[in-house]
Amino acid sequence: MKIGRIIPLIVLCGILFFATISFSSLEFFLRAIPNDFSFKKYHLESSQDKIEILILGSSHTYVSLDPKLFSAPTYNLAYSSQTLDLDEKLFDQFKNQLPQLKTVIIPISYFSYVLCLEDGSSAHKIKNYNIYYSIYSHTLDWKNQTDIFHQPLSTSLHRLEKYIEDPTNEIKVDRNGFISKRYVKQDIDSIESAEHAVANHSKNLKDTLTQNRIASNLKALQCIINWCNANDVKVILLTSPVMRFYIDRLNKDQYNHMKQTTQQLIEQYPAVEWWNYMDSTRLFLPEDFQNADHLSQKGAQKWSKLVNTKLTVEK
Repeated sequence: MKIGRIIPLIVLCGILFFATISFSSLEFFLRAIPNDFSFKKYHLESSQDKIEILILGSSHTYVSLDPKLFSAPTYNLAYSSQTLDLDEKLFDQFKNQLPQLKTVIIPISYFSYVLCLEDGSSAHKIKNYNIYYSIYSHTLDWKNQTDIFHQPLSTSLHRLEKYIEDPTNEIKVDRNGFISKRYVKQDIDSIESAEHAVANHSKNLKDTLTQNRIASNLKALQCIINWCNANDVKVILLTSPVMRFYIDRLNKDQYNHMKQTTQQLIEQYPAVEWWNYMDSTRLFLPEDFQNADHLSQKGAQKWSKLVNTKLTVEK
């Protein structure tokens, strides 16, 4: 082979090698930035021998159930937009590492049976489960296996800059997994908030994809329940308080499906309880809500104490 043909090949190999090293290094540093997923996993594993109550679920428990207000050692493993299939995968990963576990709390909301994470605007969070919890079975999309290819280079560099300024910049939770830095939108229109939330949470029950989601989520929930039943762990299905504006705008078919499916579950599993706080306007005032379907910090304190009291009484 002539030297003139070898040189371009050497240059190309050098460029590819340099690019691989550069991208790998950047990916390493991005993953090293502390965030809610890595932080929660670390503290869950650090306290796993003491945890008696494990909270799973979406933002309806993530921002509304504060473990510090529970009498027994409690950990909040919920994340915003987390769906039942992910609840089951996380639970499966940690269930045998929690020797003191006595109660599992799983939120059941209007959307719980019909949605998976990849269906909505929070699909970008899939990569966090893959990277920090190794839930590779959730998706095989290469974009969702890395930080660097999931966002523009400018965003990656900005994250590193913010980390240098404040190493805790991306941590929004406390050591118990509960949100500690809330973004609270000012002057929120409750009706507009309700309409927006219901639109995002509603699906056509006759749609094939929706039927597949229902089957998948129900199977995931039953897997958690079956393990808990076999290991003498109590399961509480918990429906969070929402504003009347939200309830009034729900699709009746989907709302009835949620209630009927949950009722069938507690009939099938007598040891499982359903605590439904959805329509609790006498207990929760407008100032207890951050928006149409999420409690404020004040509301979260109130609900956490109510749930804890009921757990303590039924002990």
